[in-house]
Amino acid sequence: MMKVKYTVCLVFLLCTGTLYSAHAVPGERFDLKINASTGVPELDELKASSQFNYEKFKTYGSDSYEQFLSHLYNDNTNLFKNSVVIHASGSLQPSTQEHPRVLLYDRNLVLSFRIQDANSKAIEIMEFDDKNLNVKFHEIIFNQGEKPLFVDNSPKCTVCHGSPAKPIWEAYDFWPTAMGSFSGITLSSGEKNYLTTIKNGDINDEIIHYIQGNDFKTSIDTFTAYLSQISSLIGLNKIKEDDLEKELYPYRFYFLGVVSCVDHSHESDLNKNIIYKDFLPALFEQHFTLSFDKIFDDVLTSNKLAKDHLFNLYLDSFPEGKAPNGIGLSLDRLRTMEIAISSQLEFILANYGYSLRELTVGQRKDNYILSTPNIFEFNLQKTFLYLFPEVLKQISYKAIYETLENGYYEFNCEELKQKSNEELAKINMPKTIPSFISALSVNTYESTFGKCIHCHSNLGSDDGLTPYIPFENTAKLGLMLQNGLYEKIVDRITRADEKSMPKGLPRLNQDEQNNLLQVLSQIRDTH
Repeated sequence: MMKVKYTVCLVFLLCTGTLYSAHAVPGERFDLKINASTGVPELDELKASSQFNYEKFKTYGSDSYEQFLSHLYNDNTNLFKNSVVIHASGSLQPSTQEHPRVLLYDRNLVLSFRIQDANSKAIEIMEFDDKNLNVKFHEIIFNQGEKPLFVDNSPKCTVCHGSPAKPIWEAYDFWPTAMGSFSGITLSSGEKNYLTTIKNGDINDEIIHYIQGNDFKTSIDTFTAYLSQISSLIGLNKIKEDDLEKELYPYRFYFLGVVSCVDHSHESDLNKNIIYKDFLPALFEQHFTLSFDKIFDDVLTSNKLAKDHLFNLYLDSFPEGKAPNGIGLSLDRLRTMEIAISSQLEFILANYGYSLRELTVGQRKDNYILSTPNIFEFNLQKTFLYLFPEVLKQISYKAIYETLENGYYEFNCEELKQKSNEELAKINMPKTIPSFISALSVNTYESTFGKCIHCHSNLGSDDGLTPYIPFENTAKLGLMLQNGLYEKIVDRITRADEKSMPKGLPRLNQDEQNNLLQVLSQIRDTH
């Protein structure tokens, strides 16, 4: 994985110093503090502020969307300097190049803007709860001639974000539906032309005029690391609360060994990075229900499909522009580092009925991509140690380094191997789990939209009969819903025979059905 060539301005959980990226000017944007060794946002930077939070928005007294924007700008100018422009979206705010969706973020808040029409405007809000390590979703609706409506914990948001909710984004380094799609750099002629349109202020949307001078190329990197940190904290904490402090806790030295002791160089070798056996007692893995090879094949195949899916989304937005060669992280790069590490972690988690996919930021649980604009394995290391700080008293480490090359903590790998083997020699083996939930199958723990996307993907279906439905592009989805698709979906989710959807999974419960149909009807009616 790349180590030093990052322009993102970030921070880690435990860092106290402040550094800035080469492209950021202190005081001119949300400068997350940066730990030079990890680039992960520290928790202090994600905490709620008593001076600026969702509840304060209710005190503005704004009668209109325009007044609210003005009040928000005066209250927190920096918020408007951290922006991401979305030209195709799967959210309740359908996005097009003519009417894009704009994300602003600061500390524990992400605000999403998109004008629906002249008479109705809405702002979606994601709020990170740093005490309970979860996210909540709210909505502010402006209807002409009425007081703004504040919807706390909107149930509609669970259709996409799931329950418990999580952020939705794509991992580094390819975001096909956002401005600056490839590692924060505009590449195709179509995307370059679109950037010029934004810079010139040619899009008639007030929020665009607030942000048109921004550097979208670096902000998207920052935003990715920002959401990835939140998501990894939520995901790992969920596993911790369920079981990690019981059956999985003895694997703490294994976890640190897999993420810390691989070869982190560009020339790292896949075979040399499959090191999990060093941290397990002899013949230990023979007692597992699932073999490492089965897990590895699932991780490898799902990552390839995830990349193909993103590539197809990009061509859908800019078909006239020549796609760059090797767009996004190549599978070779993923294979030697991320796939090696992910499969070794998933090997343990899957045998206990959990998944590393709990930590990803994707809407679907169909891939293990955790890449960030820094070094993802060190991010995992730091998140783990934040949740289990006592581990640092149980293992020796040399120093805190100031470069990305050595990570934040340098552990003695021989000591990690010894402690892991000693700890695991004392445990009872995991109970047999019913079956392995492959990333390639539709999963019960996916969000409702995630289940839909999984089968109706732009990659085509296994049976060749399931049609592609653009659930990840609600501007296009809305047109299809107006032309008969809505009625078909109502029929398929409410019927009780073999044609019931989602296919192969339990029927949606009444709340899930109601929330889905409310979202689909809103998407249909906003076009």
